[in-house]
Amino acid sequence: MATLLAWILTRTKSLFWRSLWNCCQGAKICANVERKRNTPVKMDEHDGKQFLATVRSADYAHPGEAESIDLVFAMVPAQPSWRVLDVGCGRGGTADYVSCHGWGCVTGVDIDREAVEYARSKYPNLEFAVCDMQSVGDQYPEQFDLIYLFNVFYAACDKNAAMMSFRRAAKQTGLLGIFDYVMYKTDRGLPSVFLDQKPATSDELTEWMNGSSWKLIEHINLDDKYIEWYRNFLTRFEDPALGKIYPPQVIADVRSKYAQLLDSLEQGILGGAFLLFSAR
Repeated sequence: MATLLAWILTRTKSLFWRSLWNCCQGAKICANVERKRNTPVKMDEHDGKQFLATVRSADYAHPGEAESIDLVFAMVPAQPSWRVLDVGCGRGGTADYVSCHGWGCVTGVDIDREAVEYARSKYPNLEFAVCDMQSVGDQYPEQFDLIYLFNVFYAACDKNAAMMSFRRAAKQTGLLGIFDYVMYKTDRGLPSVFLDQKPATSDELTEWMNGSSWKLIEHINLDDKYIEWYRNFLTRFEDPALGKIYPPQVIADVRSKYAQLLDSLEQGILGGAFLLFSAR
């Protein structure tokens, strides 16, 4: 009997301490979640991409969402048999859209491991990998008929090296499509959303193209479309559903960043463009 009572007391103590530990862990998790909710969103990290996906109601971080993808692929003779590389794929929404529309067998790469893991889980029929722009040529030599980037190239640390890397990843008849910001007034400051990353000028793109065996075959000015897309984007911050997920100060902080971006577009400091290159 004494042995039984001792076992019961020991078991009770064990359950008590385990329950207390679980409560402490739960409180710690809740505190971390609350802290994260109130922490300013970093737009180049997965939390930033998740925020943009929430505002855009899809796994996109680029302006125009599906409309801009349709615009780009209207100019690209993509085929279902093509191997296609999405550089800076983020959460995988663009890669999935391209695949579902029969524009090729898509592989997505991104430096954000958390975003890649999300994409693998959400779109298991596609291939995703962690890889930076300067390394795709080494990781996927001469494998792709088409390589594309949606508002990613501006963030390359070494844009010239990135262009050469894309060429190594492309087949001999490969195409490269860059949908991105263009820098017009280099003496002006950039919005904080760029985090010291600088979009290329037209002259820089020409220089890097010549040094990396690409030939420009199409250059579409999208300045007005970028303004239209970002004006529309900013109106979505008024959606009450967003306030159920993020605190007001976080929403206001992100909106302020993109309001600065829109202002730079409207002042002509920045613009947008789609450039299509062929390998040479």
